[in-house]
Amino acid sequence: MKGVVFYHSATGNTKLGLESMAKAFEKKGKELAVVPIKGSKLSDYKDVDFIGIGSPVFGWKVSPIVEDFLDRLTVFR
Repeated sequence: MKGVVFYHSATGNTKLGLESMAKAFEKKGKELAVVPIKGSKLSDYKDVDFIGIGSPVFGWKVSPIVEDFLDRLTVFR
């Protein structure tokens, strides 16, 4: 099983948590790529089994960076 989690991390905590999750996946023989939203393209990860989003909460909602990324995704349309 292969997956990818696109993330935005203002302080590094989200990234740290996702990297820890990727290590747990690896111990189970699974692959999880942890990819920053900025500069990434979903089209580079067409062969994955699942896609995730990691983000801190800003004012009870996702950050504008994540919101913009989600708006540009065509996979959900």
